[in-house]
Amino acid sequence: MLVYEGLYSVLFTTIIVGTAGMLLTYLVAKSIAENMAFTVFNMKVLPIAATIPVLLLISYTVTLCAYKMLSRATIVERLREVE
Repeated sequence: MLVYEGLYSVLFTTIIVGTAGMLLTYLVAKSIAENMAFTVFNMKVLPIAATIPVLLLISYTVTLCAYKMLSRATIVERLREVE
């Protein structure tokens, strides 16, 4: 079904950010914080994990709304618009 398209996008985003993104953020922020005497670097996973349900909700509603708007027209009308 078309509604899962947005959910796949969130899944791939979560996988990429959860692995490479977190590692890159940790390495860059840690190196910057080490060079400044007055800063302490503390990385928490909870804010990133809390955004996953928000992304799921947004992607589901946007995809569902787009699907409903597209399904109003018949297939023939949609094909004529493409040409």
